[in-house]
Amino acid sequence: MFEVDNSSDGNCLFYAYSISLMYYLRSKNDPKLAKGIFDKLNLSKEAQVELEKLLSKPSHMPYSKEDIVKTIEPILGRAVRDLAADQVLAEFEKAPKSTSLFSSAKYGLEYGFKHALESNDSNYSKLIDHEFDNPDYTQADLYHNDELKLEMEFFVSMRAPIVIEEMNRRWAEQERSLSELQLSAKEIKGFQAILLSQIIDEETIEYFRADNNANMNRFLKHIKKEFEWGSEETLMALHRAVQGERMVRNPSGTIDTFYDFPILLHVYTNGVSPFQQNGIPDLVLNNKHNVHWTSKIPDHIFVSKADDPEFQLLELLDAQIPAIRLGKLESNEQSLDRKLMQEWVETFKKYMQLLKSAPQTSIKEKVVQDAMLHISKGLMQFSSVPEFRASIKLVFSGFVTWLPKALEENKKTSGLSQLGFYSQPIVSSKDEVKSSKSSDISPGKEAKSSSDKSYPSELARFVKKAKQSGPRVTAALEQMYKLGTEGNDKYTPEKCRDIAKRYLNFVQSNHKNPMIDGVKTFIKKMDKIIQERKEERVSSLSLI
Repeated sequence: MFEVDNSSDGNCLFYAYSISLMYYLRSKNDPKLAKGIFDKLNLSKEAQVELEKLLSKPSHMPYSKEDIVKTIEPILGRAVRDLAADQVLAEFEKAPKSTSLFSSAKYGLEYGFKHALESNDSNYSKLIDHEFDNPDYTQADLYHNDELKLEMEFFVSMRAPIVIEEMNRRWAEQERSLSELQLSAKEIKGFQAILLSQIIDEETIEYFRADNNANMNRFLKHIKKEFEWGSEETLMALHRAVQGERMVRNPSGTIDTFYDFPILLHVYTNGVSPFQQNGIPDLVLNNKHNVHWTSKIPDHIFVSKADDPEFQLLELLDAQIPAIRLGKLESNEQSLDRKLMQEWVETFKKYMQLLKSAPQTSIKEKVVQDAMLHISKGLMQFSSVPEFRASIKLVFSGFVTWLPKALEENKKTSGLSQLGFYSQPIVSSKDEVKSSKSSDISPGKEAKSSSDKSYPSELARFVKKAKQSGPRVTAALEQMYKLGTEGNDKYTPEKCRDIAKRYLNFVQSNHKNPMIDGVKTFIKKMDKIIQERKEERVSSLSLI
Protein backbone atom coordinates (compact mmCIF):
# COMPACT_ATOMS: atom_id res chain seq x y z
CA MET A 1 0.00 0.00 0.00
CA PHE A 2 0.99 3.59 -0.65
CA GLU A 3 1.18 5.62 2.58
CA VAL A 4 0.34 9.32 2.62
CA ASP A 5 1.07 11.60 5.57
CA ASN A 6 -0.72 14.83 6.43
CA SER A 7 -0.19 18.12 8.25
CA SER A 8 -1.21 16.63 11.61
CA ASP A 9 -1.59 19.38 14.27
CA GLY A 10 -4.36 17.42 15.97
CA ASN A 11 -6.41 17.27 12.77
CA CYS A 12 -4.69 14.12 11.51
CA LEU A 13 -7.73 11.80 11.67
CA PHE A 14 -9.86 14.14 9.58
CA TYR A 15 -7.03 14.95 7.18
CA ALA A 16 -6.18 11.26 6.72
CA TYR A 17 -9.82 10.39 6.01
CA SER A 18 -10.10 13.28 3.53
CA ILE A 19 -6.97 12.22 1.64
CA SER A 20 -8.09 8.59 1.46
CA LEU A 21 -11.54 9.67 0.30
CA MET A 22 -10.08 11.77 -2.55
CA TYR A 23 -7.91 8.90 -3.80
CA TYR A 24 -10.97 6.64 -3.67
CA LEU A 25 -13.21 9.07 -5.57
CA ARG A 26 -10.57 9.65 -8.24
CA SER A 27 -10.17 5.90 -8.76
CA LYS A 28 -13.94 5.52 -9.27
CA ASN A 29 -14.09 8.30 -11.89
CA ASP A 30 -17.80 8.71 -11.17
CA PRO A 31 -18.98 12.36 -11.07
CA LYS A 32 -22.37 11.33 -9.66
CA LEU A 33 -20.71 9.47 -6.76
CA ALA A 34 -18.38 12.39 -6.04
CA LYS A 35 -21.22 14.92 -6.07
CA GLY A 36 -23.36 12.71 -3.84
CA ILE A 37 -20.63 12.55 -1.20
CA PHE A 38 -19.74 16.23 -1.54
CA ASP A 39 -23.41 17.09 -1.01
CA LYS A 40 -23.47 14.95 2.16
CA LEU A 41 -20.50 16.99 3.34
CA ASN A 42 -22.50 20.16 2.64
CA LEU A 43 -19.74 21.60 0.45
CA SER A 44 -20.31 24.83 -1.44
CA LYS A 45 -20.25 24.84 -5.24
CA GLU A 46 -16.93 26.66 -5.16
CA ALA A 47 -15.40 24.03 -2.86
CA GLN A 48 -16.72 21.21 -5.04
CA VAL A 49 -15.16 22.80 -8.13
CA GLU A 50 -11.76 22.96 -6.40
CA LEU A 51 -11.95 19.28 -5.41
CA GLU A 52 -13.17 18.25 -8.88
CA LYS A 53 -10.00 19.77 -10.32
CA LEU A 54 -7.99 17.31 -8.22
CA LEU A 55 -10.25 14.41 -9.20
CA SER A 56 -9.49 15.16 -12.86
CA LYS A 57 -5.73 14.80 -12.33
CA PRO A 58 -4.11 11.70 -13.94
CA SER A 59 -4.93 8.64 -11.82
CA HIS A 60 -1.35 7.35 -11.90
CA MET A 61 -0.01 10.52 -10.27
CA PRO A 62 0.05 10.90 -6.48
CA TYR A 63 -1.46 14.04 -5.03
CA SER A 64 1.24 16.61 -4.38
CA LYS A 65 1.91 18.18 -1.01
CA GLU A 66 0.44 21.40 -2.38
CA ASP A 67 -2.76 19.56 -3.43
CA ILE A 68 -3.10 18.17 0.07
CA VAL A 69 -2.15 21.23 2.12
CA LYS A 70 -3.88 23.91 0.04
CA THR A 71 -7.02 22.10 -1.11
CA ILE A 72 -7.84 18.72 0.46
CA GLU A 73 -7.05 19.52 4.09
CA PRO A 74 -8.67 22.97 4.36
CA ILE A 75 -11.81 22.01 2.40
CA LEU A 76 -12.50 18.39 3.29
CA GLY A 77 -10.78 18.40 6.68
CA ARG A 78 -13.21 21.01 7.98
CA ALA A 79 -16.23 19.41 6.29
CA VAL A 80 -15.66 15.89 7.64
CA ARG A 81 -15.27 17.25 11.19
CA ASP A 82 -18.65 18.93 10.96
CA LEU A 83 -20.29 15.86 9.42
CA ALA A 84 -18.88 13.62 12.18
CA ALA A 85 -20.39 15.87 14.85
CA ASP A 86 -23.76 15.95 13.07
CA GLN A 87 -23.77 12.15 12.81
CA VAL A 88 -22.94 11.67 16.51
CA LEU A 89 -25.85 13.91 17.47
CA ALA A 90 -28.29 12.27 15.02
CA GLU A 91 -27.46 8.76 16.24
CA PHE A 92 -27.74 9.72 19.90
CA GLU A 93 -31.10 11.40 19.40
CA LYS A 94 -32.46 8.41 17.48
CA ALA A 95 -31.26 5.57 19.74
CA PRO A 96 -28.89 6.74 22.49
CA LYS A 97 -28.22 3.33 24.04
CA SER A 98 -27.04 1.94 20.69
CA THR A 99 -24.26 4.52 20.29
CA SER A 100 -20.61 4.20 21.20
CA LEU A 101 -20.84 7.65 22.82
CA PHE A 102 -23.38 6.23 25.27
CA SER A 103 -21.18 3.18 26.00
CA SER A 104 -18.03 5.21 26.66
CA ALA A 105 -19.89 7.81 28.76
CA LYS A 106 -21.65 5.14 30.83
CA TYR A 107 -18.29 3.46 31.50
CA GLY A 108 -16.93 6.70 32.99
CA LEU A 109 -20.10 7.44 34.93
CA GLU A 110 -20.10 3.94 36.41
CA TYR A 111 -16.59 4.50 37.70
CA GLY A 112 -17.56 7.91 39.08
CA PHE A 113 -20.68 6.57 40.79
CA LYS A 114 -18.69 3.65 42.19
CA HIS A 115 -16.53 6.05 44.21
CA ALA A 116 -19.39 8.44 44.97
CA LEU A 117 -21.52 5.60 46.37
CA GLU A 118 -18.56 4.41 48.39
CA SER A 119 -18.14 7.92 49.83
CA ASN A 120 -21.83 7.83 50.79
CA ASP A 121 -21.28 4.51 52.62
CA SER A 122 -23.45 2.65 50.15
CA ASN A 123 -22.82 -1.04 49.52
CA TYR A 124 -24.12 -0.51 46.00
CA SER A 125 -20.60 0.62 45.09
CA LYS A 126 -19.54 -3.06 45.16
CA LEU A 127 -21.86 -3.78 42.23
CA ILE A 128 -19.47 -1.94 39.87
CA ASP A 129 -16.30 -3.94 39.40
CA HIS A 130 -14.17 -2.08 36.83
CA GLU A 131 -11.41 0.46 37.46
CA PHE A 132 -11.79 2.63 34.34
CA ASP A 133 -8.92 0.77 32.69
CA ASN A 134 -10.41 -0.54 29.43
CA PRO A 135 -8.81 1.42 26.54
CA ASP A 136 -11.76 0.60 24.28
CA TYR A 137 -13.66 3.12 26.41
CA THR A 138 -11.02 5.34 28.01
CA GLN A 139 -9.57 6.42 24.64
CA ALA A 140 -12.91 7.80 23.47
CA ASP A 141 -13.08 11.45 22.41
CA LEU A 142 -15.15 12.24 25.50
CA TYR A 143 -12.08 11.75 27.71
CA HIS A 144 -9.81 13.96 25.60
CA ASN A 145 -11.59 17.08 26.86
CA ASP A 146 -10.83 18.39 30.36
CA GLU A 147 -14.05 20.41 30.57
CA LEU A 148 -16.20 17.35 29.86
CA LYS A 149 -14.32 15.30 32.45
CA LEU A 150 -14.90 18.00 35.08
CA GLU A 151 -18.57 18.17 34.13
CA MET A 152 -18.82 14.41 34.57
CA GLU A 153 -17.28 14.60 38.04
CA PHE A 154 -19.68 17.40 39.00
CA PHE A 155 -22.67 15.52 37.59
CA VAL A 156 -21.78 12.38 39.57
CA SER A 157 -21.37 14.29 42.83
CA MET A 158 -24.77 15.95 42.37
CA ARG A 159 -26.63 12.83 41.26
CA ALA A 160 -25.14 10.21 43.61
CA PRO A 161 -27.74 10.76 46.40
CA ILE A 162 -30.52 10.53 43.79
CA VAL A 163 -29.07 7.28 42.43
CA ILE A 164 -28.96 5.79 45.95
CA GLU A 165 -32.53 6.86 46.65
CA GLU A 166 -33.79 5.49 43.33
CA MET A 167 -31.87 2.26 43.84
CA ASN A 168 -33.40 1.79 47.30
CA ARG A 169 -36.91 2.41 45.99
CA ARG A 170 -36.65 0.09 42.98
CA TRP A 171 -34.87 -2.66 44.87
CA ALA A 172 -37.55 -2.63 47.57
CA GLU A 173 -40.18 -3.20 44.88
CA GLN A 174 -38.19 -5.91 43.14
CA GLU A 175 -37.19 -7.60 46.38
CA ARG A 176 -40.86 -8.23 47.20
CA SER A 177 -41.42 -9.98 43.87
CA LEU A 178 -38.25 -12.08 44.37
CA SER A 179 -38.83 -12.97 48.02
CA GLU A 180 -40.38 -16.37 47.26
CA LEU A 181 -37.45 -17.52 45.08
CA GLN A 182 -35.02 -18.09 47.98
CA LEU A 183 -32.11 -16.52 46.11
CA SER A 184 -28.47 -16.87 47.16
CA ALA A 185 -26.39 -13.81 48.04
CA LYS A 186 -24.65 -14.06 44.67
CA GLU A 187 -27.97 -14.16 42.81
CA ILE A 188 -29.26 -11.18 44.76
CA LYS A 189 -26.12 -9.24 43.86
CA GLY A 190 -26.69 -10.12 40.21
CA PHE A 191 -30.23 -8.71 40.25
CA GLN A 192 -29.03 -5.59 42.05
CA ALA A 193 -26.24 -5.09 39.50
CA ILE A 194 -28.76 -5.25 36.64
CA LEU A 195 -30.98 -2.74 38.40
CA LEU A 196 -28.11 -0.33 39.09
CA SER A 197 -26.96 -0.65 35.49
CA GLN A 198 -30.44 0.34 34.30
CA ILE A 199 -30.43 3.39 36.56
CA ILE A 200 -26.99 4.46 35.30
CA ASP A 201 -28.31 4.02 31.74
CA GLU A 202 -30.87 6.69 32.56
CA GLU A 203 -28.24 8.86 34.24
CA THR A 204 -26.00 8.61 31.18
CA ILE A 205 -28.73 10.00 28.94
CA GLU A 206 -29.49 12.66 31.56
CA TYR A 207 -25.80 13.66 31.62
CA PHE A 208 -26.02 14.70 27.97
CA ARG A 209 -29.56 16.13 28.01
CA ALA A 210 -29.50 18.07 31.30
CA ASP A 211 -29.50 21.88 31.19
CA ASN A 212 -30.81 22.01 27.64
CA ASN A 213 -28.27 19.48 26.26
CA ALA A 214 -25.32 21.39 27.71
CA ASN A 215 -22.86 18.49 27.82
CA MET A 216 -23.91 17.21 24.40
CA ASN A 217 -23.25 20.67 23.00
CA ARG A 218 -19.86 20.73 24.72
CA PHE A 219 -19.00 17.37 23.18
CA LEU A 220 -20.06 18.43 19.68
CA LYS A 221 -18.06 21.63 20.06
CA HIS A 222 -15.05 19.49 20.99
CA ILE A 223 -15.39 17.34 17.86
CA LYS A 224 -15.76 20.40 15.62
CA LYS A 225 -12.85 22.26 17.17
CA GLU A 226 -9.71 22.48 15.03
CA PHE A 227 -6.52 20.80 16.28
CA GLU A 228 -8.40 18.37 18.56
CA TRP A 229 -7.53 14.66 18.36
CA GLY A 230 -10.09 12.38 16.70
CA SER A 231 -10.58 8.81 17.93
CA GLU A 232 -11.68 5.65 16.13
CA GLU A 233 -15.10 6.16 17.70
CA THR A 234 -15.53 9.44 15.80
CA LEU A 235 -14.01 7.95 12.66
CA MET A 236 -16.66 5.23 12.53
CA ALA A 237 -19.46 7.77 13.03
CA LEU A 238 -18.01 9.90 10.23
CA HIS A 239 -17.77 6.92 7.90
CA ARG A 240 -21.36 5.90 8.58
CA ALA A 241 -22.42 9.42 7.62
CA VAL A 242 -20.38 9.46 4.40
CA GLN A 243 -21.82 6.09 3.36
CA GLY A 244 -25.35 7.14 4.29
CA GLU A 245 -25.70 4.04 6.47
CA ARG A 246 -29.17 3.25 7.77
CA MET A 247 -30.70 0.24 9.49
CA VAL A 248 -34.25 -0.84 8.70
CA ARG A 249 -36.29 -3.50 10.45
CA ASN A 250 -37.69 -5.89 7.85
CA PRO A 251 -41.03 -7.80 8.01
CA SER A 252 -39.35 -10.82 9.60
CA GLY A 253 -38.21 -8.66 12.51
CA THR A 254 -34.48 -8.62 11.71
CA ILE A 255 -32.43 -5.56 10.81
CA ASP A 256 -31.23 -4.85 7.27
CA THR A 257 -28.40 -2.38 6.68
CA PHE A 258 -28.48 -0.13 3.62
CA TYR A 259 -25.96 2.36 2.22
CA ASP A 260 -26.24 5.24 -0.21
CA PHE A 261 -22.57 4.81 -1.11
CA PRO A 262 -21.02 1.56 0.19
CA ILE A 263 -17.32 2.18 0.91
CA LEU A 264 -15.32 -0.42 2.83
CA LEU A 265 -13.10 1.05 5.55
CA HIS A 266 -10.35 -0.83 7.40
CA VAL A 267 -8.54 0.58 10.43
CA TYR A 268 -4.91 -0.40 10.98
CA THR A 269 -2.79 -0.11 14.11
CA ASN A 270 0.89 0.69 13.59
CA GLY A 271 0.75 -0.39 9.95
CA VAL A 272 -1.08 -3.71 10.35
CA SER A 273 -4.64 -4.90 10.76
CA PRO A 274 -5.20 -5.70 14.48
CA PHE A 275 -7.71 -8.43 13.61
CA GLN A 276 -9.15 -10.14 10.55
CA GLN A 277 -11.21 -7.62 8.58
CA ASN A 278 -13.40 -8.88 5.77
CA GLY A 279 -13.23 -7.74 2.18
CA ILE A 280 -10.85 -5.62 0.11
CA PRO A 281 -10.80 -2.13 1.65
CA ASP A 282 -11.43 1.07 -0.27
CA LEU A 283 -10.08 3.22 2.55
CA VAL A 284 -7.40 2.31 5.10
CA LEU A 285 -6.57 4.61 8.00
CA ASN A 286 -3.54 3.81 10.12
CA ASN A 287 -3.35 4.72 13.82
CA LYS A 288 0.32 5.15 14.76
CA HIS A 289 0.86 4.54 18.47
CA ASN A 290 -2.34 6.44 19.27
CA VAL A 291 -0.66 9.77 18.48
CA HIS A 292 -1.06 10.15 14.71
CA TRP A 293 -3.33 9.01 11.86
CA THR A 294 -2.14 8.50 8.27
CA SER A 295 -3.70 7.27 5.03
CA LYS A 296 -2.73 3.94 3.47
CA ILE A 297 -3.98 3.80 -0.11
CA PRO A 298 -4.84 0.22 -1.25
CA ASP A 299 -3.18 -1.00 -4.44
CA HIS A 300 -6.49 -1.33 -6.28
CA ILE A 301 -7.10 2.38 -5.61
CA PHE A 302 -3.62 3.69 -6.42
CA VAL A 303 -0.11 2.35 -6.95
CA SER A 304 2.71 4.84 -6.68
CA LYS A 305 4.97 4.60 -9.72
CA ALA A 306 7.92 5.09 -7.40
CA ASP A 307 7.01 1.78 -5.72
CA ASP A 308 6.26 -0.09 -8.96
CA PRO A 309 9.05 -2.62 -9.84
CA GLU A 310 8.43 -2.16 -13.59
CA PHE A 311 8.69 1.62 -13.29
CA GLN A 312 11.89 1.32 -11.25
CA LEU A 313 13.43 -1.05 -13.83
CA LEU A 314 12.53 1.21 -16.76
CA GLU A 315 13.92 4.23 -14.90
CA LEU A 316 17.17 2.35 -14.37
CA LEU A 317 17.37 1.47 -18.07
CA ASP A 318 16.45 4.99 -19.19
CA ALA A 319 19.14 6.45 -16.93
CA GLN A 320 21.80 4.55 -18.89
CA ILE A 321 21.13 6.31 -22.23
CA PRO A 322 22.15 9.86 -21.15
CA ALA A 323 25.15 8.44 -19.30
CA ILE A 324 26.25 6.61 -22.45
CA ARG A 325 25.70 9.65 -24.68
CA LEU A 326 27.56 11.99 -22.34
CA GLY A 327 30.53 9.62 -22.24
CA LYS A 328 30.24 9.03 -18.50
CA LEU A 329 30.88 5.31 -19.00
CA GLU A 330 34.57 5.08 -19.93
CA SER A 331 36.12 2.29 -22.06
CA ASN A 332 39.05 1.69 -24.41
CA GLU A 333 36.87 1.82 -27.52
CA GLN A 334 34.35 4.48 -26.51
CA SER A 335 32.49 5.11 -29.77
CA LEU A 336 31.89 1.40 -30.46
CA ASP A 337 30.97 0.58 -26.87
CA ARG A 338 28.52 3.49 -26.61
CA LYS A 339 26.56 2.24 -29.60
CA LEU A 340 26.56 -1.35 -28.35
CA MET A 341 25.57 -0.33 -24.83
CA GLN A 342 22.66 1.71 -26.17
CA GLU A 343 21.56 -1.23 -28.31
CA TRP A 344 21.79 -3.54 -25.28
CA VAL A 345 19.46 -1.26 -23.29
CA GLU A 346 16.93 -0.93 -26.13
CA THR A 347 16.92 -4.70 -26.72
CA PHE A 348 16.28 -5.41 -23.03
CA LYS A 349 13.35 -2.96 -23.03
CA LYS A 350 11.90 -4.90 -25.99
CA TYR A 351 12.15 -8.12 -23.97
CA MET A 352 10.17 -6.42 -21.20
CA GLN A 353 7.48 -5.36 -23.65
CA LEU A 354 7.32 -8.87 -25.14
CA LEU A 355 6.96 -10.38 -21.69
CA LYS A 356 3.98 -8.13 -20.92
CA SER A 357 2.22 -8.74 -24.23
CA ALA A 358 2.93 -12.45 -24.84
CA PRO A 359 -0.42 -14.33 -24.76
CA GLN A 360 0.90 -17.81 -23.98
CA THR A 361 2.87 -19.22 -21.07
CA SER A 362 5.33 -21.02 -23.34
CA ILE A 363 6.17 -17.75 -25.10
CA LYS A 364 6.62 -15.95 -21.77
CA GLU A 365 9.02 -18.67 -20.61
CA LYS A 366 11.04 -18.30 -23.81
CA VAL A 367 11.19 -14.50 -23.36
CA VAL A 368 12.44 -14.90 -19.77
CA GLN A 369 15.18 -17.29 -20.91
CA ASP A 370 16.21 -14.95 -23.76
CA ALA A 371 16.29 -11.95 -21.39
CA MET A 372 18.49 -13.88 -18.95
CA LEU A 373 20.80 -14.85 -21.79
CA HIS A 374 20.92 -11.21 -22.90
CA ILE A 375 22.02 -10.21 -19.39
CA SER A 376 24.74 -12.90 -19.34
CA LYS A 377 26.06 -11.81 -22.75
CA GLY A 378 26.08 -8.18 -21.62
CA LEU A 379 28.18 -8.98 -18.56
CA MET A 380 30.77 -10.70 -20.77
CA GLN A 381 30.57 -8.22 -23.67
CA PHE A 382 31.18 -5.15 -21.52
CA SER A 383 33.84 -6.57 -19.22
CA SER A 384 36.00 -3.53 -20.06
CA VAL A 385 33.31 -1.09 -18.85
CA PRO A 386 32.96 -1.78 -15.09
CA GLU A 387 30.37 0.98 -14.55
CA PHE A 388 28.05 -0.47 -17.19
CA ARG A 389 28.58 -4.04 -15.94
CA ALA A 390 27.49 -2.82 -12.49
CA SER A 391 24.36 -1.33 -14.08
CA ILE A 392 23.59 -4.64 -15.80
CA LYS A 393 23.74 -6.38 -12.41
CA LEU A 394 21.23 -3.84 -11.08
CA VAL A 395 19.04 -4.50 -14.12
CA PHE A 396 19.15 -8.22 -13.33
CA SER A 397 18.10 -7.57 -9.72
CA GLY A 398 15.27 -5.29 -10.85
CA PHE A 399 14.15 -7.81 -13.48
CA VAL A 400 13.91 -10.61 -10.91
CA THR A 401 11.92 -8.30 -8.61
CA TRP A 402 9.49 -7.39 -11.39
CA LEU A 403 9.02 -10.92 -12.79
CA PRO A 404 6.39 -12.18 -10.29
CA LYS A 405 4.13 -9.26 -11.16
CA ALA A 406 4.79 -9.59 -14.90
CA LEU A 407 3.92 -13.29 -14.75
CA GLU A 408 1.25 -13.27 -12.05
CA GLU A 409 -1.23 -15.14 -14.25
CA ASN A 410 1.25 -17.95 -14.94
CA LYS A 411 2.70 -18.75 -11.53
CA LYS A 412 2.39 -22.53 -11.80
CA THR A 413 4.35 -23.09 -15.02
CA SER A 414 7.11 -25.63 -14.63
CA GLY A 415 9.71 -23.68 -16.59
CA LEU A 416 9.39 -20.61 -14.38
CA SER A 417 9.35 -22.73 -11.24
CA GLN A 418 12.64 -24.30 -12.32
CA LEU A 419 14.12 -20.83 -12.66
CA GLY A 420 13.25 -20.32 -8.98
CA PHE A 421 10.77 -17.48 -9.36
CA TYR A 422 7.83 -19.39 -7.87
CA SER A 423 9.00 -21.70 -5.12
CA GLN A 424 6.31 -22.98 -2.75
CA PRO A 425 6.29 -21.39 0.73
CA ILE A 426 7.76 -23.57 3.45
CA VAL A 427 5.54 -24.13 6.48
CA SER A 428 7.17 -25.31 9.68
CA SER A 429 5.89 -28.52 11.23
CA LYS A 430 4.88 -26.55 14.32
CA ASP A 431 2.69 -24.24 12.21
CA GLU A 432 1.17 -27.24 10.45
CA VAL A 433 0.32 -28.89 13.76
CA LYS A 434 -1.15 -25.65 15.08
CA SER A 435 -3.22 -25.19 11.94
CA SER A 436 -4.52 -28.74 11.98
CA LYS A 437 -5.45 -28.53 15.64
CA SER A 438 -7.33 -25.28 15.20
CA SER A 439 -9.38 -26.67 12.32
CA ASP A 440 -9.93 -30.18 13.69
CA ILE A 441 -13.51 -29.84 14.86
CA SER A 442 -15.79 -32.80 14.36
CA PRO A 443 -19.09 -32.19 12.50
CA GLY A 444 -21.23 -32.49 15.61
CA LYS A 445 -18.97 -30.45 17.82
CA GLU A 446 -18.95 -26.66 18.05
CA ALA A 447 -15.70 -24.74 18.52
CA LYS A 448 -17.17 -23.12 21.63
CA SER A 449 -20.02 -24.02 23.90
CA SER A 450 -23.17 -21.92 23.62
CA SER A 451 -22.89 -21.45 27.40
CA ASP A 452 -19.67 -19.46 26.92
CA LYS A 453 -20.10 -16.01 28.49
CA SER A 454 -17.27 -14.22 26.68
CA TYR A 455 -17.80 -11.97 23.67
CA PRO A 456 -17.79 -14.31 20.61
CA SER A 457 -14.51 -14.05 18.71
CA GLU A 458 -16.39 -14.66 15.46
CA LEU A 459 -18.39 -11.47 16.07
CA ALA A 460 -15.25 -9.46 16.86
CA ARG A 461 -14.26 -9.77 13.20
CA PHE A 462 -17.39 -7.82 12.26
CA VAL A 463 -18.19 -5.69 15.33
CA LYS A 464 -15.58 -4.79 17.96
CA LYS A 465 -16.60 -5.58 21.52
CA ALA A 466 -16.47 -1.94 22.60
CA LYS A 467 -18.65 -0.87 19.66
CA GLN A 468 -21.24 -3.64 19.88
CA SER A 469 -24.95 -3.00 20.09
CA GLY A 470 -27.98 -5.17 19.44
CA PRO A 471 -28.73 -3.79 15.94
CA ARG A 472 -25.07 -3.93 14.86
CA VAL A 473 -24.66 -7.49 16.08
CA THR A 474 -27.88 -8.49 14.31
CA ALA A 475 -26.57 -6.97 11.08
CA ALA A 476 -23.28 -8.84 11.53
CA LEU A 477 -25.10 -12.14 12.13
CA GLU A 478 -27.13 -11.62 8.96
CA GLN A 479 -23.89 -10.95 7.08
CA MET A 480 -22.39 -14.18 8.47
CA TYR A 481 -25.43 -16.17 7.41
CA LYS A 482 -25.22 -14.63 3.91
CA LEU A 483 -21.57 -15.73 3.69
CA GLY A 484 -22.70 -19.20 4.71
CA THR A 485 -25.26 -19.34 1.89
CA GLU A 486 -22.44 -18.42 -0.49
CA GLY A 487 -20.44 -21.48 0.53
CA ASN A 488 -18.47 -20.44 3.61
CA ASP A 489 -18.85 -23.41 5.96
CA LYS A 490 -17.75 -21.29 8.94
CA TYR A 491 -21.22 -19.76 8.92
CA THR A 492 -23.74 -22.57 8.63
CA PRO A 493 -27.17 -21.92 10.22
CA GLU A 494 -26.12 -24.07 13.20
CA LYS A 495 -22.91 -22.11 13.73
CA CYS A 496 -24.62 -18.74 13.24
CA ARG A 497 -27.24 -19.73 15.81
CA ASP A 498 -24.53 -20.78 18.27
CA ILE A 499 -22.71 -17.44 17.84
CA ALA A 500 -25.97 -15.56 18.46
CA LYS A 501 -26.69 -17.60 21.61
CA ARG A 502 -23.20 -16.98 22.94
CA TYR A 503 -23.70 -13.26 22.36
CA LEU A 504 -26.91 -13.35 24.43
CA ASN A 505 -25.00 -15.15 27.21
CA PHE A 506 -22.35 -12.44 27.04
CA VAL A 507 -25.01 -9.71 27.27
CA GLN A 508 -26.74 -11.34 30.23
CA SER A 509 -23.53 -12.09 32.12
CA ASN A 510 -22.33 -8.50 31.69
CA HIS A 511 -25.67 -6.98 32.68
CA LYS A 512 -25.98 -5.19 29.35
CA ASN A 513 -29.24 -4.26 27.65
CA PRO A 514 -28.32 -3.38 24.03
CA MET A 515 -31.69 -3.91 22.26
CA ILE A 516 -31.36 -7.65 21.62
CA ASP A 517 -34.76 -8.32 20.05
CA GLY A 518 -33.13 -8.57 16.63
CA VAL A 519 -30.67 -11.19 17.89
CA LYS A 520 -33.49 -13.26 19.39
CA THR A 521 -35.42 -13.05 16.12
CA PHE A 522 -32.30 -14.15 14.24
CA ILE A 523 -32.03 -17.26 16.46
CA LYS A 524 -35.67 -18.12 15.71
CA LYS A 525 -34.95 -17.66 12.02
CA MET A 526 -31.99 -20.07 12.22
CA ASP A 527 -34.10 -22.57 14.20
CA LYS A 528 -36.69 -22.51 11.43
CA ILE A 529 -34.10 -22.95 8.67
CA ILE A 530 -32.42 -25.83 10.52
CA GLN A 531 -35.77 -27.55 11.10
CA GLU A 532 -36.78 -27.11 7.45
CA ARG A 533 -33.51 -28.67 6.31
CA LYS A 534 -34.02 -31.63 8.63
CA GLU A 535 -37.50 -32.16 7.21
CA GLU A 536 -36.16 -31.96 3.66
CA ARG A 537 -33.55 -34.63 4.45
CA VAL A 538 -36.19 -36.90 5.98
CA SER A 539 -38.43 -36.37 2.96
CA SER A 540 -35.64 -37.17 0.51
CA LEU A 541 -34.77 -40.36 2.41
CA SER A 542 -38.37 -41.54 2.26
CA LEU A 543 -38.27 -41.32 -1.52
CA ILE A 544 -35.26 -43.65 -1.86
